Amino acid sequence: MSIHGDEGGNAKIPAGKRVVIGVDHGQLGFTPEGYGAIMCLAGTAFTPEEDASYIHSYQLTEKTCASLIEKVTPQGRIPVQGEKTSLFTASAG
Repeated sequence: MSIHGDEGGNAKIPAGKRVVIGVDHGQLGFTPEGYGAIMCLAGTAFTPEEDASYIHSYQLTEKTCASLIEKVTPQGRIPVQGEKTSLFTASAG
């Protein structure tokens, strides 16, 4: 099953079942090897809690790419420790 966000980037996900949320990002720019494509494909698997809200973001550096999930609470955002997977490639060309 694939779930996509609405125009505001919000989506309802099922509670109590393992889901994978990820990012597929590409851009042209300067890489350590010169000008080329920077690609990021990363995901986080976790089990959402009932009536909870989460924020998904990603972090891209010169050599790494990570998918980040945070649970929104009245006290602020709490990082979710999910199963991380990432793939980063940079190619000049």
